[in-house]
Amino acid sequence: SRCSFLAILVQVVMRLSCVVRIANHFCPAFEMMLPPPGCVPKVSEGWSAEYESMLVHLQNGHAASALLVLRRADLSTTTSKFSFENYVALLSNASPRVDMKLMLCLMSELEKLVSFEGIQPAVYFARFSRWLVQELLAECATKFQQWDRSPESAMDAQDGHASSMRVEKVQRELDLNLKGCLTSSRSFMNGDSVFITFPPTAAIGPHSLDAVVQSAWGPDRDDDEYCLVVKLAMTDSNHVPADVEGKTCRVDKVLSKATFRCQINALKYLCTPGNQMGPFNDIFLNSMHSSTGKEAELCKERIAEGTFSDAAHSQMWLNDSQHKAASAALTQRLTLIQGPPGTGKTYCSVALVKSLVALKSRMNLKSKTEDSCSILACSGSNVAVDNLLNGFVKEDINACRIGNRVRKDLETHSVEFIAKKQLGLSVGIRKLRNLEKKLLTDCSVVCATNVGAANGILEKMSFDTILMDEAAQATEPITLIPIVRAGVCRVILVGDHKQLPPTVLSKRAVSEGFSQSLFERLVAMQVQPYVLSI
Repeated sequence: SRCSFLAILVQVVMRLSCVVRIANHFCPAFEMMLPPPGCVPKVSEGWSAEYESMLVHLQNGHAASALLVLRRADLSTTTSKFSFENYVALLSNASPRVDMKLMLCLMSELEKLVSFEGIQPAVYFARFSRWLVQELLAECATKFQQWDRSPESAMDAQDGHASSMRVEKVQRELDLNLKGCLTSSRSFMNGDSVFITFPPTAAIGPHSLDAVVQSAWGPDRDDDEYCLVVKLAMTDSNHVPADVEGKTCRVDKVLSKATFRCQINALKYLCTPGNQMGPFNDIFLNSMHSSTGKEAELCKERIAEGTFSDAAHSQMWLNDSQHKAASAALTQRLTLIQGPPGTGKTYCSVALVKSLVALKSRMNLKSKTEDSCSILACSGSNVAVDNLLNGFVKEDINACRIGNRVRKDLETHSVEFIAKKQLGLSVGIRKLRNLEKKLLTDCSVVCATNVGAANGILEKMSFDTILMDEAAQATEPITLIPIVRAGVCRVILVGDHKQLPPTVLSKRAVSEGFSQSLFERLVAMQVQPYVLSI
């Protein structure tokens, strides 16, 4: 009968709907079965509820659900733009499991709704944030492939893997205190994205929980076990075992999202109105929209007087090419120093910094404030930073190093090492950080990796000069991390764009231009580098 047929049809539709919902959880391809914008019911006004809902879905790796929330928003009754701050938070908190195509689709639709001050920051942030997401997910995909190919015994020997961690305490609904043995004290660090798997013998899969490391320490003097505090991203309580305290799990590091967040935050700072970056806004932002040639003029603009010869008492001899590069870098806003192999770019950098210290460039540029230091010297690798520090030490330049991986013979110049030596190992963290801050403000040069420059202790410090080595081997967002801060007047990028480009895993991002460093892009904008020679 007609009624029987309709009843059967309703049951079939309901079962198919259930199948699609289950498939969406385990297979992102099904998530493409979404209605286009404007073809779904409108549900709410404003952005607060939509933001909270999208954030939860992205933390759980469900880009389709976040996209559906956005498409259900009633744009006709929304009186305000989507918050830039909230947009950045969505990108920063997305799970490594999120589907790339759907994530990029969500970003494309959100970009039209985000409030930007002008076309330049909108274009700049859209382009680089998409590349960063592509690179992050490509890195995750590479990690997943390694796990699939590696036997269990090989994974146990790797850093970033703990085969048996015990849940000591559930602090809050989504915070777990874990304790157990690790292969290295640096296996896990704050901000690492990890998978938690119950039981520890199970393979990593859809049942593994997304989490972010909140803190890691140990072992204590009377204990040989390490401690981790992780925050679960999954909000579905069905995924968390009942009576979890006392149970064991395995912890696998996916990647460090701290680097990703540092880059996104650097882009955010640069694209936010009133960022105190002055002419650097025109150099970096406007050129992405349409280069006018004005950028090269702004780079060469004189910001201080003097030449390298004025600091001849530094007793560091430079050849003609090095002298010309150093003299230019002392006086102009942004300088590119191209150092082919064997031309002494590190030596030239040390001589340049010594001259800056001798000339007290901070007096020519701005008043020294309580939380300021003259120079921040950085690079993409710890090895390059240590090479700079070694050169400064040999020239008796008062330099301090930030970071954990300091070369053994240079440890005495690490702020952490000095502070612990003066205060003792049992001192409280607040006293330790206060002394470290004082050491940094008292020194002439702070040395850090590009990502290390975002260290909390440096966050509110100002520097008038940024010198970056290996600048041509860093992507543009990485390069921005040390630069985008209040008070920067002089930027010196040292590298060679004719050698190795930045390492980028995402083939799509490479094809779209992500492997072009800021150094190389400035050269393409007719900013002439000072080429060193033997």
